[in-house]
Amino acid sequence: MKIGITTDSGIVQKSEDIIVVPLIIIDDPHEYRDGIDITNEEIFKQRKIKTNSSAMRTWKTSTASPGDYLDAYEDCLKTNDRLIHLSISSGLSGAYNVSSQAASMMDNDNVHVIDSKQGASGGAILLHILQNLIEQGVSYKEIIDAMENYFVTKVKTFVFLPNAIGFAESGRDATGIERKKNIILAKGASMAGIQVSVITDNGRLYQSKKYRFKEENKPLEFVKALKKEFLEECKYIAYGGTFPNEEHMEEIQDYLVNYINEESINQEDLKVIRSDMSGVFAAYGCPGTFAVSGFRKSLKK
Repeated sequence: MKIGITTDSGIVQKSEDIIVVPLIIIDDPHEYRDGIDITNEEIFKQRKIKTNSSAMRTWKTSTASPGDYLDAYEDCLKTNDRLIHLSISSGLSGAYNVSSQAASMMDNDNVHVIDSKQGASGGAILLHILQNLIEQGVSYKEIIDAMENYFVTKVKTFVFLPNAIGFAESGRDATGIERKKNIILAKGASMAGIQVSVITDNGRLYQSKKYRFKEENKPLEFVKALKKEFLEECKYIAYGGTFPNEEHMEEIQDYLVNYINEESINQEDLKVIRSDMSGVFAAYGCPGTFAVSGFRKSLKK
């Protein structure tokens, strides 16, 4: 049995090997297909974002239509017997519900939708694991069971926000702070040069810590801050940004490689994946927004 994969742009913006359903980015009255009609750079230019400014115009996002998912499923099944669709977290988007609705409209049971409970970097890890399971010849039912009941639960993501205003305005902060108050606090933090980190928990985002990084490559300082707290536990590490500085990304890659060498970690035991965040995150994020995700070393329950 040949098993295919589809996903959405909340997990990966583009792929040569996998059919990606683009989510929708909205700047009323205009709508753009993520990664097709507009780039992250163009989004930031049109939103006129400044990292330390309290003025920010947040765009909206929407899921693709059931018909878009059906088209993707049908295309994938032309060359596969069954498929698994990996969706952006149901706690961040309605995409999981709509993709599941589309799967239920198929005349067979050959499509299964998995809620990744992640976005780009965490989703990249799960996508890598899913591809490995298929290549190893694991059965369709066993793959679904392992992904949903084990692998999805083992991935954790930290997101660095140089400016948290868009995040507060988007309503995606599950911390419990009243939205208007949260926006005011985010504006104050931005003006004071305070950066915020959020973490994923059961598919939703919660404020975690505040930082005052002064270095130019703040994402690298963020990774360093997570070294003992997080990186030492990981088998897979994925990282990426909304519109990253390539020089900064190279420095982060070098740091992670040196970390592996310094700790005498076998390269086969720790895989580093770069997966930049797509336009659905740029719609309410800002330049410098950065995520790092990890999957714990131990694969035992």
